[in-house]
Amino acid sequence: MVHVYDDSKKLLGVTDAFPSGITIPANSGKLTLRLQIRHEDPQALEKLNQQVLWVERTIGDVSLSIHNSHMSMVANVGTFTKRLLKRDKSTAAFVSTPTQESLGKIKGLKCGDILEGTVSYEAATSGALGGAGTRPGGYPISYVVGPTTLEKKKDESKTKDAKDERTDVQKLEEAVLKLQVDTLEKLIPSSSTTNSTKVKEEDEKFTKLYDSIWVGNEKHLPLLMIQLKKQDVETLRDDRLEQVIQASNNVLSEIDENKLALYYGGTFHDKEDAESAKERKEMD
Repeated sequence: MVHVYDDSKKLLGVTDAFPSGITIPANSGKLTLRLQIRHEDPQALEKLNQQVLWVERTIGDVSLSIHNSHMSMVANVGTFTKRLLKRDKSTAAFVSTPTQESLGKIKGLKCGDILEGTVSYEAATSGALGGAGTRPGGYPISYVVGPTTLEKKKDESKTKDAKDERTDVQKLEEAVLKLQVDTLEKLIPSSSTTNSTKVKEEDEKFTKLYDSIWVGNEKHLPLLMIQLKKQDVETLRDDRLEQVIQASNNVLSEIDENKLALYYGGTFHDKEDAESAKERKEMD
């Protein structure tokens, strides 16, 4: 038994071992299919844990162009021309793949999906041969969706993570520090805040938390950047120019400008190398 739900957990339809079509309303969001199988032997059910569920859906027509030769199909030049065939004679027709533009209009289409449909061939001149001239239901035709350029680039950008040599204590300390810095950033007054009383209250909250985090983390660059961001709020900038300059100098003092210049000026960044990717992230 298969139950189909929308993203609001509303039941859209049910089907069983003899599948029937289920109508999915527009804007149903992400669908969830729940498969229910019963068996007296638990081991038999265990074997189905990795079972693949095959889903068929109607997507409408996808246009294909037909060509006279393989060369014209590859170059996408010209189309198949009308011709007359004598009895027991045949001809070849070359069908091109759907364009990326037409495939992009099909919602939810992924690499590995199979498009299935039918193609019909026109009859000869009326009266030349008996019969309807077309096969009832047409001839089956299918296309396996391949990877798009976007998916290829996405795969290329993936790199293995560099080996993490931090101890468990160091990981915990850094995670706590990151959480504190993220919380501190949320206390920065927004540019739309003009009420002096509210600004003062937010200022006091920020300063109190900042001072408690700053002790022992005086050279932590993200923390210094938060201080600069806080002082450089657009609506308060004119009254805090000295603080902005001081915060900027504190940030610059923790940046090795020579190392930065050498890296971006001459270092080759290997996206496939984990250490190189890690270094680039730190530099950015």
